[in-house]
Amino acid sequence: PLTWVVALAGVAGCLALPAVAGATTRYAAPGGTAADTVCVTPDAPMCSIGAAAGGPNVVPADEAVILPGAYSEVAGDLDGDTGSLPGTVEVVAGNVHGDAEEPRPVLVLDSTESSPNHNTSGAFSLGLATTLSHIEIETGPGSTATSNLIVFSGAAVVDRVIARSSTNNAIVCNHVLGTIRNTACLSSGSGGKAIGSSSANPFTATINLRNVTAVSTGSGSAGVHYFFGAFGPPPPNITVSAKSVIAQGAGANDVIAQ
Repeated sequence: PLTWVVALAGVAGCLALPAVAGATTRYAAPGGTAADTVCVTPDAPMCSIGAAAGGPNVVPADEAVILPGAYSEVAGDLDGDTGSLPGTVEVVAGNVHGDAEEPRPVLVLDSTESSPNHNTSGAFSLGLATTLSHIEIETGPGSTATSNLIVFSGAAVVDRVIARSSTNNAIVCNHVLGTIRNTACLSSGSGGKAIGSSSANPFTATINLRNVTAVSTGSGSAGVHYFFGAFGPPPPNITVSAKSVIAQGAGANDVIAQ
């Protein structure tokens, strides 16, 4: 079964993450190509986002700072991680973020290649206890990305992110597990879903939406659309806890739960 817990209360401000003793901070900039052992001070050569957030020497205690600017998937700004998903950073660092005192860095998913040359998980795959914050992710013209990001760890958090997609049938913020808060997920493609997931795993979990805007404007689109199924028993038992959420889709498709 799929359970909804909905409230209209406001959400308190975000808490800053404490520094971890022995952790390494890495810095990413547009066009960065340095190894993850090099980009460890603001004045050193910069890494790509992939190397800073998921390079071979990155561990979960580490931090990746994405400096302001325009980033491009095609230009290689997502390369450098150790994961196997092309075009997607499989994040290892526990804290990946833009500078909160600067404009959000803007990452454009601009590959027009289809799978298997381009993965559909989006710019970031959050499968660990990672917080991704203060960044903007867009799809470019003709992008084949069917998600801007995917969250599939119960301990992962997406915070203060703006994600926009014009791809048809996209799930802009693919939310299998974890928490999305203080975030806007926006779809303009036909059949799009601003926030949601389509999963067939027999798990029991609570997933959280806090202070979120989920708007889809394309034909046949949905603001929030979750589908949880299973190939066999036991069935999934998912609770969606939603507070201070604005959801809008085409027609009567503001919120769909299956």
